[in-house]
Amino acid sequence: MGSINDHRTTGTQPTGFDEHDDLKKAHSLRALSYYLVRTRKLSRKFVFRKMDHGWRIIRIQ
Repeated sequence: MGSINDHRTTGTQPTGFDEHDDLKKAHSLRALSYYLVRTRKLSRKFVFRKMDHGWRIIRIQ
C-alpha cells in the first residue's frame, strides 16, 4: 500500500481525494456567507479561501 504522497510521483490522486466533494464544500460556504449577510443584516462581508486543510470563511470590512 502506498503513502498519501505517492500521487506526486505517479500522477494519481491520493485515496479519498474527490474534486467534486471539494467543489460542493466551496458552494456550501459561499451560500452560507450570503445567508449570514442577508438573514442577520450584517454590515460585514465574507469571503472564503481554500487553505491547506480545507475551506475557511474570512470576515472582511
